[in-house]
Amino acid sequence: MGRVRGALTTLTLFLMTGCASAQTISARSFPALAASVTQAADARETRELHIRWTGGQATQGPRSAGTGSFKLVKQARVSGAPRRERQPELSASDLVVVVQDAYGQDVDWRIVPNPRIVRAEVPGPDGLLSGRVIERDDVELLVLIPDVPGADRIQIFSPVWTGKDYRLDPLGQIEIGSGR
Repeated sequence: MGRVRGALTTLTLFLMTGCASAQTISARSFPALAASVTQAADARETRELHIRWTGGQATQGPRSAGTGSFKLVKQARVSGAPRRERQPELSASDLVVVVQDAYGQDVDWRIVPNPRIVRAEVPGPDGLLSGRVIERDDVELLVLIPDVPGADRIQIFSPVWTGKDYRLDPLGQIEIGSGR
């Protein structure tokens, strides 16, 4: 009985630790990510992920901090590998997607445009055009990642300029499975 209880306790702690680490996403540095994770160059196919991003607060003006929720709507394979970021140019209007395996190891990363951000020019009361940034509330995010063995989930980050470099603030995580 004691042996069974010990095994159950160990299994429970293992499962709790695994779930907690899979659900917790920490902010990270973009320069550190780009330096430590090499983008896959030998993939023969690309996984096209269609993700529904809902919720959060849609705003006009500066971007909101609301993250909302993500849901994988569809995924497909297409021929060819996605292009690599040779000289990445990140901006606050982009998102960073990190591909991880089932053990939480980073296997790839991509920069994608943030589909929530829309730049608009609208006439004011005096008829003069003025620029405005609008953040939409409900969008579809298209992410192209290399079809690498072991890819299990993606983490989505929003870049925030610190005055020196970009910090990546977590927005969410999506299980994508092997897709096969």
